[in-house]
Amino acid sequence: MTTATLPTTALAGAGASVATGKAGATGATGQLTYFDTATRTYKLAQADAEATAMLAGVYLNTSEVIGSPVDLIKGGILGGLSSLTAGQTYCLSETVAGDVMLESDITSTNYMSTLGIAISTTEIQLGINNSGVAHA
Repeated sequence: MTTATLPTTALAGAGASVATGKAGATGATGQLTYFDTATRTYKLAQADAEATAMLAGVYLNTSEVIGSPVDLIKGGILGGLSSLTAGQTYCLSETVAGDVMLESDITSTNYMSTLGIAISTTEIQLGINNSGVAHA
């Protein structure tokens, strides 16, 4: 099982849908987030629990202070990446909050939340899909 941290060079590409919110935890550019409805903030997502596996977007700027504004990409192309495998589906990591892993590496009892498909070695076509279902 391999997890990966998207690089801090992540940026919004063509046709990107970008939103602004408030950080509920510290995080870095390229980390995956979920929206915490209790605090109305974005926090680092992880596929090991249903509540934190509801992928909302990817940080486009570093959040060093809780409560600070953050920009998130929610759709379109996420670029500025490296070492992706074109054609592979990337999803939320089950072991490291904010990280990604290949869909084929998700193990049972963890929640399947898809980020998107790599269209090159440097870009992902975002297609966020939160199944809410634990992998069998």
